[in-house]
Amino acid sequence: MNIDFQILGSDTEGRGQMDVMLVAVKKDVINDYTNVIKEAGLNPVVIDVDSFALENMMEINYPVTPGENLAMVNIGASITSISVILGGLTIFTRSIPMGGNQFTEEIQRQLNISFKEAEEMKTGKKPESESESLGGAIESISTNLTFEVKRSLDFFLGGSQGSYVNKIYISGGSSKVAGLQNLMQEKTSIPVEVINPFKNVETNPKHFDPDKLKEMAPYFGVAVGLATRRFADR
Repeated sequence: MNIDFQILGSDTEGRGQMDVMLVAVKKDVINDYTNVIKEAGLNPVVIDVDSFALENMMEINYPVTPGENLAMVNIGASITSISVILGGLTIFTRSIPMGGNQFTEEIQRQLNISFKEAEEMKTGKKPESESESLGGAIESISTNLTFEVKRSLDFFLGGSQGSYVNKIYISGGSSKVAGLQNLMQEKTSIPVEVINPFKNVETNPKHFDPDKLKEMAPYFGVAVGLATRRFADR
């Protein structure tokens, strides 16, 4: 295992204690990532946890309002990570084995089509994306995912007396699936917004199409957070 830590603050009551953030990861996992990066001709210098990367992304794009507590739901291909950010700091995280692949596989199963075709229909790239069968497949997985998010937040709130969540931000490859945002807002009774990691990032319109950036933005939450890091920073 590789282990790293950061001291978050000392005890102000003189008990000789301190708050420490501890991160541990298997070396095999790190090697898998770094080998791919090196094969692409790049030199990895910083490794971060996705929930902390999202926290950094939020810091530059959505300044913390006093008293505002946020939840981040990042929907990846096979894993969805849920984080609660209180006062700008991540204090609760949970990962669930569910993501965009489940949407695609359910569409593939119900419509009896290839994985590639199902992926295109999920993202609205094929005209058949308005079919009743497609809507049922998407709603089924969206409901399961929303239930897991609600259960995670209820678990956190149940163990943190007086805590609450003002807003949920969603990001990742399947955050734009039709109806997911509204369904999650309805079931959790918390406002839900799709994240824009480029909200406060200056870009040159000559080099980057603003409409394309807006369309792709939810996919880059973790990447923008990683880009805020520098070698040897803390």
